[in-house]
Amino acid sequence: MIPAPVALREPRFRRLWLAQAVSQTGDGLTGLALFVTIYRLSGSAATVGALAAITALPQLAFGLFAGAWVDRWDRRRTMVVCDAVRAPLVAGLILVRGPHDLPLMFALATLQSAAGVLFEPARNALTPALVPRAALVSANSLAQSTRVATGAVGAAAAGVLLALPHGAQWAFGLDALSFAAAAVWTAGLPGAYRARRDADARAPRGILHEIGEGLRVLGSDRRLLGVLLAFAVALLGIGTVNVLFVPFLVGTLHVSTTVLGMVRAAQIVGMVLMGALLAGPGARLSAGTLVTSGMLLLAAGLAALAAASGLAALFAGLLVTGLASTMLQSGSNAYLQAAVPDALRGRVESTLDTLLMVALTTAMATSGAVGQRLGMRRAFGLAAAFAALGGAIARALLGARDATSVLTATGDGDTVATAGDVGRPFAGDRSDRPSPPLPSEELRG
Repeated sequence: MIPAPVALREPRFRRLWLAQAVSQTGDGLTGLALFVTIYRLSGSAATVGALAAITALPQLAFGLFAGAWVDRWDRRRTMVVCDAVRAPLVAGLILVRGPHDLPLMFALATLQSAAGVLFEPARNALTPALVPRAALVSANSLAQSTRVATGAVGAAAAGVLLALPHGAQWAFGLDALSFAAAAVWTAGLPGAYRARRDADARAPRGILHEIGEGLRVLGSDRRLLGVLLAFAVALLGIGTVNVLFVPFLVGTLHVSTTVLGMVRAAQIVGMVLMGALLAGPGARLSAGTLVTSGMLLLAAGLAALAAASGLAALFAGLLVTGLASTMLQSGSNAYLQAAVPDALRGRVESTLDTLLMVALTTAMATSGAVGQRLGMRRAFGLAAAFAALGGAIARALLGARDATSVLTATGDGDTVATAGDVGRPFAGDRSDRPSPPLPSEELRG
């Protein structure tokens, strides 16, 4: 395992890493500012849920197509165009001043989400082309840990800004600048970055045929299917929590917007602690064990949040969800790395994301009604039950086989996770699967 800083010696990866660090700091700003602003303007958790559900529609509408397009197009150019489009869209949020501007906010947020549907699989598929095979997992580890840290910085800054006059407008403006800077910096990457395909794959094929290839890869492996089902069930609860999180903290626990930005720190501490454990004595845990145990730990963290009555209990629950997040990301990403070749990576990533988005959208669309009918605390308890069920499914379909028998190299020569890599902190770049309950995790920039 090459230490993560070695990946920064690769000029192309270093350029991409810097561009994404800037952009992801902006994501943290908008992720919190958007939800707080709409809650302030509407005073309704149901409206917050409606925004979250509507911004999920682009993934549902053309997520499957997006993966196939990414596997056809130059991935660098795709990322540049997406960032260039998102910069003015986020800047448009500055115009939102009152409840009568909510339709504008909904429209801009949805268009931004649509650009992200193409950006995410392009970014995830690009990294292997920028670093040597021996540095691939280290590069992904650095990217993920940077994403967590910069998102936390952005969210913390948003918490401070939101306490000031016109703070939300400042957050949106800074995020727009971060998108523009990322587009310029990424555009400077030299070379072309299309997916590697064999002669047969380069033959003309319809878009539906290519989508079908991604579906077949996902459905033909029992472990990948287990990841899909376990995470889909857990997302039925996570979607509800992500929407109700801000109303729960503001309306039930009566915390300030400054604390809203600070709670992310508790999750980061949990992620780092679990990453250190998995990098050392826990490095030989199988991916199945990581996913199964991570789901159960997530259930425990959500249950703790449901019972929280003060800041100490709140931070403890978030710490536990941070521990669970590292386990889930490490285990699930290892399965994908072991099973998916480069030529299909965009399609499989988008297919998985789209199918999981169905579960997430279902939860988000009903979250307001669930919160009003059950109450905030019971809604969080229900989310904990879904996470526990996801753990049971993972145990049944993934099992706890030794990592050395599960995580092997693919036939096309791609670098994949090995037994030791599973335990590395933040392996991979897949923060959209069951994650700590913050809205900014689901409305990624």
